[in-house]
Amino acid sequence: MWKVCRELTARGHAIKVVAAESDADALGKLDWSGMEVETYVAAYNQSAWRDQARKARFKDPIQGGLEAVRMWGQQCDLLLSDQPLTARLKEFGADVLFGDWAYYCTPALSEVLKLPRVTVSNIPILDPVHTSWDRSTGRRMHAANMLAYTPQVGTGFPSTMNFAQRVENVITYAVASLIDWTAFHRMIYKPLGEEHGIDLGTPEALGRGVMHLFNVDFALEFPRKLPPNVKLVGPLMPEPPKPLPADLEEFMAGSGDTGVVYVSLGTVCSIGAQEFKELAAALSALPAHVIWKVGADDLPQGISLASLGLGDNVKVVQWAPQNDLLGHAKTRAFLTHGGVNGLYEAAYHGVPIAGIPLIADQKDNVAKAVYRGFGLAVDPRGGLTAARIGGVLRRLLAEPGFRAAAAKLSRRLRSRPRTPAQEAADWVQHVIETEGEPYLHTPEDAIPLASLLLLDVFAFLLIAMLAPMGLAWVVGSRLLAHVRTPKAKTL
Repeated sequence: MWKVCRELTARGHAIKVVAAESDADALGKLDWSGMEVETYVAAYNQSAWRDQARKARFKDPIQGGLEAVRMWGQQCDLLLSDQPLTARLKEFGADVLFGDWAYYCTPALSEVLKLPRVTVSNIPILDPVHTSWDRSTGRRMHAANMLAYTPQVGTGFPSTMNFAQRVENVITYAVASLIDWTAFHRMIYKPLGEEHGIDLGTPEALGRGVMHLFNVDFALEFPRKLPPNVKLVGPLMPEPPKPLPADLEEFMAGSGDTGVVYVSLGTVCSIGAQEFKELAAALSALPAHVIWKVGADDLPQGISLASLGLGDNVKVVQWAPQNDLLGHAKTRAFLTHGGVNGLYEAAYHGVPIAGIPLIADQKDNVAKAVYRGFGLAVDPRGGLTAARIGGVLRRLLAEPGFRAAAAKLSRRLRSRPRTPAQEAADWVQHVIETEGEPYLHTPEDAIPLASLLLLDVFAFLLIAMLAPMGLAWVVGSRLLAHVRTPKAKTL
């Protein structure tokens, strides 16, 4: 979002940024000059969120996930309860609210401020989360969720599913829809509505969701039908690489023809102690140099970098300029958890990936890389052994087909007339200039659910077909009874 905001300020728009106080460190790394920044007390910080994600993966996925939803609800409640802040936001006199789709207070805040909103999502379209039938949250977009070829979240299926996969896809849709309604409607939006007097399910509130922008591209995503107010603007994070710091450049230059494997499993979730040991053994045995981004907070209890016995070919860094590393000529492969930003940065720079998906949409993202031919998956459920991880990485380094497929994706992503940030800013500006008019909306929100599902039409057609049949049966029965009635004999 920061890049889009920078583009909008360059066009002369005034912007007020609202962020949690716990995000101050992240905000400080970016250039927010020319923008007003407002902060509020957060319900949790990055460390608490990381601990919750680990609990959801290793201990209790369902309870951990519901706890995460509860934390999101707390965050939104604290923002809306900050009366001085909301008063300043109203005085700002904004024309549009530009918010992150994944931030669950975006529709609630736009309703409090009575502003049309444009959302941007840093994750791909997740079915049925983005396409849920539930209208009470204001987060739904009306893209067709074609279960025959649209994989549901967490399945990791390709778009060409076999019969068994389609059965599982339908079941996943039903279960995920129920969980989505229970978690977000019951645990976030219903309490928020009762506390702050807002109803996100009214036609007026639903109409405020004018435009949905996605930080992805059909170069990698599965083809699907989209309504007019949903735009895939392309990946916002990738950009031409900048020179590396001297120590990293020296390490890259010393890798020779075998090149470098970059490793980053993200910051939100992590792997276990034994898995760390297996990963370290796999990386140490590679013929290539390795840059492994891993911080102290990423290490499980009882594990230190010194205890892993890393080889001389492995360089550990607390932080790395990921885009610049992936854009370096010496980078040969990327071992990733499958986050969407890293996936698109690799595709943009033509680097094959090995994916170890841990939570959320990561399995689906890695599946797309495999489907497009520039990646391989290491399913953690099958055990993360040194042999499995090392075998996948050696294939990526040895087989030229992966790099050729990655180069094809790179050409697709780079051949755009405008950058993703420019295109996203174009649509935000368009909403401002059209005064938030939801003219691109398809009419689902204005149609009762029974009519939307054509239940009334099917009922009418059923009656229309059965009524003549019933009438014919009654008439025929009476005629047959009349014919069979014996006539009285006359004397």
